[in-house]
Amino acid sequence: MLRTVKQLLEGSGISEKKIEDVYQLIKGSGRYPARMPSHYLAIAIRMVHQDLEDSKSSGAVRIHISPEPTKYALGRPSVTFAVLAVDGPGLLNTCTGTLHLMGFNVAYCHGVVIDEPERKMGLVFMEIEVADRKEFEHLLSLEDEIESLLLIVSGNKEGTGRLMMTEVQRIQHYHL
Repeated sequence: MLRTVKQLLEGSGISEKKIEDVYQLIKGSGRYPARMPSHYLAIAIRMVHQDLEDSKSSGAVRIHISPEPTKYALGRPSVTFAVLAVDGPGLLNTCTGTLHLMGFNVAYCHGVVIDEPERKMGLVFMEIEVADRKEFEHLLSLEDEIESLLLIVSGNKEGTGRLMMTEVQRIQHYHL
């Protein structure tokens, strides 16, 4: 698998040694990189490497949106979203919920915690199916808005978590 990941990261500017080091960091977190599809692992290595190398914004929220539809996780055309942020309760829910509220169906998601030297980082992968090129272009037209919202909701754990719980409590109280 690591060989495939290295091939996917060719031309990324990340040395083989760094790829192996970040792979070991993920593996050492007990998060079993073998469970991640190789393209997710390549994205994870790129994002974690960037976080570790960029000391000024280390621990900052990082977003990846695939530039073209792929068929990796679903076997059908889909767009991959990845969010790397300081981990906390509700990270996966706030990320998927943001896409749901924008009208997209998250067809697949995968979350993992990575123990960086200074903090625990949560990494959330989400796949949104796209039926055709028109739907993909619509999704891309919202890329800046999606990225902005994901940055806000994944970077503010306490406020976002509290807001989500308040809404869940309202739903339970008024609708159940």
